[in-house]
Amino acid sequence: MVGRTRRFSARSLLAGAALAMVPVIAAACSSSSTGSTASTGSSGSSAGSSSYPVGAVTLVSPVTAGSNGDLIARALAKDITLPPATVSVVDLSGGAGITGMTHVVQSAPDGSTIGLMPNGVAMLQPQLKQLPYGGPSTYTPIAQVTEEFDALLVSSSAQWKTFAQFISYAKANPGKVTVEVAPEGSVPNIDIRLLEKDAGVKFTLVPGIGAASAVTDVVGGHVDAVVGTINSAQSYITAGKMAALAVMAPSRLSQYPSVPTMKESGYDVEVAVSNFVMGPPHLPAAIVSQLASAIHTAVDSSGFQQFATGSGVTVSFVSGPALASLLSSQYASLGTYIKQFYASSAS
Repeated sequence: MVGRTRRFSARSLLAGAALAMVPVIAAACSSSSTGSTASTGSSGSSAGSSSYPVGAVTLVSPVTAGSNGDLIARALAKDITLPPATVSVVDLSGGAGITGMTHVVQSAPDGSTIGLMPNGVAMLQPQLKQLPYGGPSTYTPIAQVTEEFDALLVSSSAQWKTFAQFISYAKANPGKVTVEVAPEGSVPNIDIRLLEKDAGVKFTLVPGIGAASAVTDVVGGHVDAVVGTINSAQSYITAGKMAALAVMAPSRLSQYPSVPTMKESGYDVEVAVSNFVMGPPHLPAAIVSQLASAIHTAVDSSGFQQFATGSGVTVSFVSGPALASLLSSQYASLGTYIKQFYASSAS
């Protein structure tokens, strides 16, 4: 069964965000600057680029230290130039990323605290839980920087050597194939459920706690497959212990041209894992513009481009009204899948 095309990437409905609040961590990441305005980008009455930045700028990473999202944050911070300020990364993981995002949204709207948020943290969690805020209008979008596409990864010793063989076996053996995947409210979880729906198969889904443990579970024979980025399993693939059967992308990835897309088999599963920089609501338009410009220069730098190529991520810069519009569209579109797959959990 062939599903309809879903392109929630920079090629169509880009990146995402909405916030999730938990008790705030009050200590890290505050340094005052100036100003205030609406998150829609209207002009502030007391701030402007001439007085920004003052002191340090903190880039919050809400994911586990050492994970791909955290490495992206650190590579980005290294190449952002905002003289005389320095840009440093603070890891505030916890609560499925909610802790870090909450800290940013509750920070002073002076540009001293911003965050690099994956769309799974920002776009999906607020649609699963009762929270005091919801969509992209509850924070200030600044710029999308990267996107990644998941893949179906298996042990090299598995009986399936192709994606077609994997699907054929799953169809003949409902529930027998175990797939480790991130919990509800994540892009990989939506990806695998879309594949189940389009292919007419049923997997036994095993909630994972991270890419590192997931690939270890596959190699150890504890689960049959995992949904994650190819980069998360690159060392095992290079060592001949794992294989990528197919990527969930609109076209083959330039870094891995030999891996087919699921679309080639008739399944349009293309939800991107994207990362974007955001700030608290009411961040002045002048500061947003200055940050977006600095981020654009950073992602175009040779250092960041080399990092992206080596990490298997795609640089995808979007800012301004286009980003705001696309975030809003994606939030609404992903909401339909929240209702479809997590009806009992959605608020």
